[in-house]
Amino acid sequence: MTPLDTRRILEALGDERRPSGRRKLSATSLAGREGEATEWAIDRMVPLGVLTALAGRAGIAKSTVLALLTAYWTHGMLPGDLKGKPTNVMIVSGEDDIDRQLVPRLRAAGADMDRVRALEVTLERSEDEEVPTVLDLAQDLGDLEALIQETDTRILIVDPIVSFIDGNPDRVKEVRNALDPLAAMARRLNIAVIVVGHFRKSGAGPAGDMMSGSHAWRDIVRSLIIMAKDPESDERVTTVDKLNYGKEGLSWAYNVETVDVPVGGGLAAVGRAVLTGESDTSVHDLIDREREGAKVRNAKYNLAHAIRKVVEAVQVAQEGSVSIEQIYAAFPDEEQNAVRTNLSRLVKRNDLARTTHGLYEKFRLPFEPED
Repeated sequence: MTPLDTRRILEALGDERRPSGRRKLSATSLAGREGEATEWAIDRMVPLGVLTALAGRAGIAKSTVLALLTAYWTHGMLPGDLKGKPTNVMIVSGEDDIDRQLVPRLRAAGADMDRVRALEVTLERSEDEEVPTVLDLAQDLGDLEALIQETDTRILIVDPIVSFIDGNPDRVKEVRNALDPLAAMARRLNIAVIVVGHFRKSGAGPAGDMMSGSHAWRDIVRSLIIMAKDPESDERVTTVDKLNYGKEGLSWAYNVETVDVPVGGGLAAVGRAVLTGESDTSVHDLIDREREGAKVRNAKYNLAHAIRKVVEAVQVAQEGSVSIEQIYAAFPDEEQNAVRTNLSRLVKRNDLARTTHGLYEKFRLPFEPED
């Protein structure tokens, strides 16, 4: 079937099968176009007029770090084109309670609360009843754009973005259907739109490809900032993994501390991010270190598991306890110190028992019958 045949069929079916509005194609000459400089909400990290994604594992304090950045924006403190210009921020939250989490966290960060707004959406069921609901990007984008203009918002944070996707976040088309109009709005209004995502549970692949869902997430955003925790220093590190308008690779570090914030009825304990400066360690370094550690842990587990199986098998075969010399002989390629270390761990975990004669055997509960 040719495109012409398809068009004729659609015309015959009537308007109900055709997309609303008329599409028009044109070819624009680039002669005389001077181009346009990129403006920055944060220099070399968050451009204005496009989508930026912040991604990391759940519970790593992405929202806490964004609260600190929000505070800096409201005071005009961040390097870039908004420096010295206190800026309005709008937050669309799909997980955090506004009064119990969002407000205390922003106050702890020192935000100018007059410049921060939380988007709330209600559904009118009748003349007298409205019920809370969530933002629908497909239906509400026009109203959202009007609100952004009305409130002079320059930074829009959508946290997490998957809460507002109508469809499967693993499918390219459905992700693009949601994000392409959002990106077009960012361009029209010249605002920074920051969408928050999570890493996949699987740790395979490069760190920058770990954002959960379709690869379209990474393709659509113009800046991708990834985040991880350094287990040695407890710092949170952010790294610019993708940047279409400059050099990627910049990393910053934050500490997170718990503080008490006065709220109505008492105190709220919330996390507060503290910027510690540029970091020589990137998220890629942390992910690689974590994977190497996982390999070592798996190797130790595999050796311990093999030792346990050997002890149990030899014990059954010879109808008696197993000596350490027999265990050494079963693992000639392993250092004896590594074998002894794993034997100690197995005994501590009650996976094996060590007799008074320094022999090993299957652990039994005091009331467990023999085989």
